[in-house]
Amino acid sequence: WPHTKMSLSTNNWKYAVPAVAAASLLAYYLLKPRLFSKKAKRFDTLAFQSFLQTSKLGRALDYHQEVDSTMNLAKAARDVHGKLFLAERQTAGRGRRGRAWTSEDASNLYFSFVWKTSDTGAAALTTMLKLNFAISTATALACREAGVAATVKWPNDVWVGSLKLSGMLVDLEDPQTAIVGVGINVNWTIPESDGLFYTATSLSTQLGKPVSRESLLASFCQILERLMGQPMHVVMEEYTKVDCILGKAIRVHHNSRQTNHADDYDAVALSFAEDGGLRVRRADGSNVVLRGEEVTIRPESTTES
Repeated sequence: WPHTKMSLSTNNWKYAVPAVAAASLLAYYLLKPRLFSKKAKRFDTLAFQSFLQTSKLGRALDYHQEVDSTMNLAKAARDVHGKLFLAERQTAGRGRRGRAWTSEDASNLYFSFVWKTSDTGAAALTTMLKLNFAISTATALACREAGVAATVKWPNDVWVGSLKLSGMLVDLEDPQTAIVGVGINVNWTIPESDGLFYTATSLSTQLGKPVSRESLLASFCQILERLMGQPMHVVMEEYTKVDCILGKAIRVHHNSRQTNHADDYDAVALSFAEDGGLRVRRADGSNVVLRGEEVTIRPESTTES
């Protein structure tokens, strides 16, 4: 991975994680307080456990009404594989590129968990790469089980049509330990007067009715645990089935999608490499594999024949 976006460290060493591991959280979109129903239902931990069928993931659940960040809680429990931290509200959540954000109360899913592997060396790196793609795939598939046709935009934003539904962040604590944060818009009603009305959505908005957060989270955990038991190529096959970018005209950004860079260019998304890189064709006909860049789908994009 020649391009990186996140430096991670322990007490004794520091290294960079592949850019795919720095995917954005839904929280990136939640930069100011939102209005929620005063009758918002609190997460039912007993119902969640009754739905859950995993071996490890989510079996240990640490539920909070309000925390600074579920990522911080998970980091403090980094030795416990599968432990999950869920909060109704976060006051100092962290999104892409360290952006600060605030989440409102009892409507969506804001959670973090610890994922550990016994693999070492190159096998551990492959496991952590697989985790990045398995998370977004599991999110999309869980949302589909709830009745919403969610898709994934490389590397791991989850969309419905052109509206963002979910995002995630992965911090690699060491070669064998990842801290994962996920946000999913579940029962959030976005006022039409809010600018996010045109860029984000929720499951309840799409379905016209509330969605069980307990069932959704249990589905996510079960699907992710199943995917992580599969080899990388199988995960990428599942990921491709829920992809929304292949065949589309895209803009490749070298800094961020909010800024212009002299090396930015237009391309067409072709396929995924074995390690999850995105193969694209530039306007001059040359093919490139992206691993650290950001991409946006061009407004006029159409599927390539």
